[in-house]
Amino acid sequence: NKRTFVSLGADIVRLPMYMEHFCCADNGWKIPECFFACLDNFVTYAKELDLTVIFDFHNNTAVGTSTPENIEETLIPIWTQMTERYKDSYEKIILLAVKNRL
Repeated sequence: NKRTFVSLGADIVRLPMYMEHFCCADNGWKIPECFFACLDNFVTYAKELDLTVIFDFHNNTAVGTSTPENIEETLIPIWTQMTERYKDSYEKIILLAVKNRL
């Protein structure tokens, strides 16, 4: 029940995403339409509940690894597409990317 989420006092929902599972450098980090369709549903759900959405880019930082130094080469094309897609759809969307370090 989606109202239960709000009744618990939640007003922010964070969606961690490992984008390397959905797009790749070979095609310029183009996000597939089927993945955008899932995100669109997520945003619609959040709007209905007046929730702030955090799209949190999570790259592969397995034990003993850290965020690649050139992560901007991945982030810029991905966030550009997401910004273009959602810039006029909902004002409570945050795109987040944190450099993970061990």
